[in-house]
Amino acid sequence: VRQEPLVPEPPKPATIKEESAIAELGLTRWKLSNGATVLMKPTDFKNDQVLLTGFSPGGSSLVPNERYVSTSFAAQVLGEGGLGKFDQVELQKALAGKIASAGAYIGELEEAIRGNASPQDLETMFQLVYLNFTAPRADQKAFASWKARTAAMLQNRLARPETVFGDKMMVTLAQGHFRARPITPELLNEIDLAAAEAAWRERFADASDFTFVLVGAFKVDEVRPWVLTYLGGLPATGRKEAWKDVGLRPPDGVVKV
Repeated sequence: VRQEPLVPEPPKPATIKEESAIAELGLTRWKLSNGATVLMKPTDFKNDQVLLTGFSPGGSSLVPNERYVSTSFAAQVLGEGGLGKFDQVELQKALAGKIASAGAYIGELEEAIRGNASPQDLETMFQLVYLNFTAPRADQKAFASWKARTAAMLQNRLARPETVFGDKMMVTLAQGHFRARPITPELLNEIDLAAAEAAWRERFADASDFTFVLVGAFKVDEVRPWVLTYLGGLPATGRKEAWKDVGLRPPDGVVKV
């Protein structure tokens, strides 16, 4: 078992640039010095859970077509590798006995992260969020193993009539768009680990346009140091972005297939 901490060198904490309240919703809003917005709502109806979500506009819509497939599978292939210095097995061992998790993904229109934890393991959740942004782990061996398992699953995929129907429906509704192709062995071979990691690092390089929402059994003053360190310490470049229209449109009129 790796004995070192998940985040060996925590980042320098941010400061709170603006603080406001949305009283009718019970929300506290912080604008951090790295640009990130944090909305916090302590609740009392479930005393053993805290949920976190964070999102930023852009997603795979800002990635060129040739990197689209690698980008859309990035969360899966990088997740196989673990986080930071920990491979997946070491990470599971390090988290044994803790109730804390966090996972990020690149969607069509946003890059986002979700986490949850019990109140006593909150710091661990914040550390996992920080590592998802800053230390994805591209592991060639883990990727090859995932690819082999996925290829085996795809072998009999088309033996199910509902799968064939679903694939046909998807392609028809997207008018054969490049970004709406069903998963096939050929598509699997388009995934490149280095391209997935590059897309991930590019999409999560800037926390300044992220909004984080924290809900559950916590007190604002208790989470302050972790919010300032692990969310405020995320890298920021101040870029201004919006998602892009990639031209996915359903067909006009009635289409018979």
